[in-house]
Amino acid sequence: MSIFDKAEKVKPYTYPHLIKYAHAIHESFWTPEHFTYDRDVNDFKTKLTEGEQDIVKKSMLAIGFIENKVKTFYARIDMRLPKTEVAIVGHTIASNEAIHQMTYEKLLGLLGLDEEFEKLDSIPCMQGRADYLGKYLKGVNSRSDKEFTKSLILFTLLVENVSLFSQLLIVSSFKKYKNLLSNFNAVIGATSREEDIHAKFGEDLIRIIRREFPEWFDDEMERKIRGNINKAYKAECEILNWIFEKQELNFLPKESIQEYLKERFNNSLNKIGYSNEFEVDSKLLEPTEFLEVQMRASSSFDFFNEKSTEYSQNTAFDEEDLWN
Repeated sequence: MSIFDKAEKVKPYTYPHLIKYAHAIHESFWTPEHFTYDRDVNDFKTKLTEGEQDIVKKSMLAIGFIENKVKTFYARIDMRLPKTEVAIVGHTIASNEAIHQMTYEKLLGLLGLDEEFEKLDSIPCMQGRADYLGKYLKGVNSRSDKEFTKSLILFTLLVENVSLFSQLLIVSSFKKYKNLLSNFNAVIGATSREEDIHAKFGEDLIRIIRREFPEWFDDEMERKIRGNINKAYKAECEILNWIFEKQELNFLPKESIQEYLKERFNNSLNKIGYSNEFEVDSKLLEPTEFLEVQMRASSSFDFFNEKSTEYSQNTAFDEEDLWN
């Protein structure tokens, strides 16, 4: 029996380790009301330059755009992978994505960006992102299990593990380098950790499929994956050009963010058994390293302004824990 075959019984689970992805999300549960943002809105309006405001505004719009699109994929994944544990994790992730969507909708409203958000589809670089996102989101309806697998790979690699992260990095950098937008950063921290869990779940599913159907992962599959990665990288770079249309940040250069994208693409490929696609300049990566640290280490929170969404010491999510 493969992962594509319907489970005869609810238990025992066929892939019991997958349930830990749901536990990791449950243990950090939060809602849009988790934080207050008055100080952040004041920071945005009074402490950022016009150019910095434009960068934050466009980054938040781009994050909201993704969160509005992705919530349906995992809600329907058990249609193709009909296992109880896959369904549980899939619906947990879908609920988590809905929280992300509502939160960023709230932030966009507080920044007065609702009308601009409605017009995003008219911006060429965002339309390019919509095109490749839409293609992968339709993967649940693929004609064959092999085609579904290709869509799962591309959704995991390009959407869950990369597309949001350059914008999450940009907004979070204002806390790191200017001590501003503290609660926006707290939301970014929660979002980035959870998106990382979503991606790890997708990577785990792909590894299971690869073990069960190694013949699908042929030269043609690899060629298509690498071709789509390069298209997605170009599309994401166009979004960065739009975000930094007025100016760049001296503490987080655009070329560093581009290297960060390459690094995440490479890491995604490695997790599912492929070699790197891009050469990465480690020196250029240095200004971006704080976000990876933030995702994996306990943060020091100012409890007057932030409510921690950190996992406790006993419930911290670590990929290695999944195999213990």
